[in-house]
Amino acid sequence: MSTAKRKPNARLAKAAKLVPFGWPPANLIAQKREFDRTVVFDLHGPIVDWSGRFCEYASIKLGRDIDASKMVHYCSGYDAGMPITPREFFELFWAFAALSNGGYDSLKAQPHAVESIHKIQKAGIKVQIWTYVPGPSDADSDTLISLDTGASQEGTLRLLEKIGVGSAREVRRMVRFVHPEHKAAQMGKESLPLIVEDHPATAVMHSMAYGGATILVPETYNSNITAPGILRLDNRADLADAVIGFFDGLGHAGCLNIDPEADAS
Repeated sequence: MSTAKRKPNARLAKAAKLVPFGWPPANLIAQKREFDRTVVFDLHGPIVDWSGRFCEYASIKLGRDIDASKMVHYCSGYDAGMPITPREFFELFWAFAALSNGGYDSLKAQPHAVESIHKIQKAGIKVQIWTYVPGPSDADSDTLISLDTGASQEGTLRLLEKIGVGSAREVRRMVRFVHPEHKAAQMGKESLPLIVEDHPATAVMHSMAYGGATILVPETYNSNITAPGILRLDNRADLADAVIGFFDGLGHAGCLNIDPEADAS
């Protein structure tokens, strides 16, 4: 683990002051548990831009201007300000996921995301990526017919290698395909204290229901989220400092697993 002294980050300090009951969360420290020095990243939003690419695809298919930057709700199909219906959203969602080229394999890296991951790893913090990507086991609830071939999962692994997250082998070790509703409970079971998210519901579930900590990357649909255990960044450039500072705080409080094997990245 890096012990180099880091310069104070004024933006980050200001954001931390807005977190009710402090950051790192007082509740997390008061649990007196030994947490692993591991951060879980969500993929779509924190690392790659899914909404922007999907809205481009939907715009072409529907012949409408569907602008992701105008979303104020996480699911564009349920956002009254977006020109797409719930039914259209889900039909296009599955069509987009089934693309072997130009779908999940074509997403663009978010600013500062890849370099932040490498900086975090260099500080001795393990990075995992937990994401929901449709797979062959996803089926229509009425017909039980599979809705996807697995193309989007394979495309996701190729994408992460292409944008520089790691080698093919490293990426397969980092990624876990998991439904958003299962993330928070599983992280609690595995003593993983911190998730980097864009989804307001997952953030609240992890931090408020399971007493964990969440770093929210800035998106239009999470701009009003203020809750205990949730640090919302104003700038993605602060992501690595936020993660490293969080684990420094847990370390000073004596809440980290000091098993050398647990520290291996």
